[in-house]
Amino acid sequence: MMEHYAEVYPDAPSIIFSMAQSQSQHRQHSESKQLHHSIIRAYAGVFSGLVVAIAGLIAASYIAVNASAIAGTIVGGLDLVGLVGVFIYGTRQIQEDRRSKRPDEPTERQESLF
Repeated sequence: MMEHYAEVYPDAPSIIFSMAQSQSQHRQHSESKQLHHSIIRAYAGVFSGLVVAIAGLIAASYIAVNASAIAGTIVGGLDLVGLVGVFIYGTRQIQEDRRSKRPDEPTERQESLF
């Protein structure tokens, strides 16, 4: 096929390969930046979750000491249940993302059909 291009324009094959190489480098650079930014977002999310969890536990402790032990226990329990729920949800999302990137393996729904 490249021979046909070369017949029409002798430099065409080298230009086409140069364009393909440039496009490949651009795509790899873009993917690298995207990965870097997703890592930063992940750490920011973990840090934000930590701040919220600590604030919730401080509030629960304050309520338990100054107001009502039962109310403080409820606030602290809800804080911890929320954290566990977010962790489980995030873990499931990661597993689903990994499964979607491997279409050759059956999903849970496909496995349940057999």
